[in-house]
Amino acid sequence: MGRAFPSLGIEKYFTRLYTLQGKDAIHISPENKWIDPPSGFVTVVPREERKPNPRLIADICEHEGVGIGSTFYVGDSIVRDVAMAKEAGVTAIWARYGTRYHPRCWSYLVKITHWTDEDVVREKELKSKYSEVLPDHVIDAFSELKSILLGNSARQISA
Repeated sequence: MGRAFPSLGIEKYFTRLYTLQGKDAIHISPENKWIDPPSGFVTVVPREERKPNPRLIADICEHEGVGIGSTFYVGDSIVRDVAMAKEAGVTAIWARYGTRYHPRCWSYLVKITHWTDEDVVREKELKSKYSEVLPDHVIDAFSELKSILLGNSARQISA
């Protein structure tokens, strides 16, 4: 697993990756080489359990033997990731860098994802429902995650 995050030095904080059932995941190392994750590192979640699903976070915490209060959830969607994390009672970290795209490119982004037409409609509904949710932390680069995990974040959000 250490090969996945060596430049950030955070590999010791990860024991497993949960991913939604769908297309096979592609894993690229920082050196732009294909790598396979260690055996047992990736756990596939059934599509019907997709976000936002706060119960899924509780189930994962229980499976991993981790308390809700000591769990961090990182995601780039306020309406699917941050809202779910907040409802589950875990620390919500918004990866704002994952939201940067030109609005005219939205249709292209949808085409290259696993999203169905139903998912696009669902996203609009979620945006209206969860538009006021605030994260606990905001990061503009993945490398900023380390300071949050170590308790050194200067950009904690106040609700």
